[in-house]
Amino acid sequence: MASRNTHILIGVGLSLTSYGIYKWRRKENWTLKGTCGSLILGVVAGILPDILEPSLNNPNHRAFFHSAGFAVLLLLSKKWVNENPNFAESQKLMFNSFVNTYISHLGADVRTPQGLPWL
Repeated sequence: MASRNTHILIGVGLSLTSYGIYKWRRKENWTLKGTCGSLILGVVAGILPDILEPSLNNPNHRAFFHSAGFAVLLLLSKKWVNENPNFAESQKLMFNSFVNTYISHLGADVRTPQGLPWL
């Protein structure tokens, strides 16, 4: 099972990478606010599935928020946000980063003996 620290490291890495690519594509410099926001988002989204469904010493704690079905819902919502002109580019960046980081948690957990439920 991936540890909390592993989920945090993966989350922060993905979030900072997303922010860096966003800034690079726009030919902008990183800001302290954006970097700190990416760090916080990476930590929170990286451990959110375990906050919503804590293990409490139960290895079979995974339910809806740890499921493949929920990952599909997140990906569909990501598509909707990206195609919606009412969202600013910075909002799309944050949402995409959140979804990617959340799903990275599921990706790390799917490799464990318990795997992930479908729903």
